[in-house]
Amino acid sequence: MPKLVVIALLVGAALAGLLQSVGRLIQWKKKKSFAEDYLAKFRQLVQHEPFDNDLYVWLVHRSARMQQQLGSLGMTARAATPYEPQPIPDHAVLINTLPEIRSGTARPAAIATCEEAIVRHLGLLDESRADYGKQLVNPIVWLGDGVRFLLLLPLLVLQWLGLLKDTFVASVAKSTLFSVLSGLVALLGLIASVLILVLGWQRFTELLGLFS
Repeated sequence: MPKLVVIALLVGAALAGLLQSVGRLIQWKKKKSFAEDYLAKFRQLVQHEPFDNDLYVWLVHRSARMQQQLGSLGMTARAATPYEPQPIPDHAVLINTLPEIRSGTARPAAIATCEEAIVRHLGLLDESRADYGKQLVNPIVWLGDGVRFLLLLPLLVLQWLGLLKDTFVASVAKSTLFSVLSGLVALLGLIASVLILVLGWQRFTELLGLFS
């Protein structure tokens, strides 16, 4: 009976981890599709004559999402100008360039920077595709992700109930301490499961008694 319980726990954890891997791949596809669509429409706006206001509204409506995806790739250091005597160290190039395109004051260099940032972002997404593919066929990754999800589950429940802030749960999930803890739990759990399956529950408890 304990062996069946161990097998069920291993399968359940691995299945939960597999679902996490599938979810990451789905998110990757959504990000790539959105970035490709945004880049195509951005180029269309720049090249379109006369100015296409509907296309501009589409791009502005989704600019915050695109800027967030770009991260540091979408930030530049803007030099001082007669109108802005102080340089801007973190200039969100996409969000700030779109209104300039509408007013006709956008510099070619700023437009090119926007386009290049999205292209670089797409390049990083393409490079990460291989990692997601490997995770999808690696049972060890499934088990690790499953244990990580199960350890985080109580916090997620409290988050869904509105008792914890999203930012707090996200910070815990991304912390090094939580990663190390979940990795240790997964490793010890895997070792214990193998011993139980090989030795049996009784001999496993006897083995533990030797260390107590």
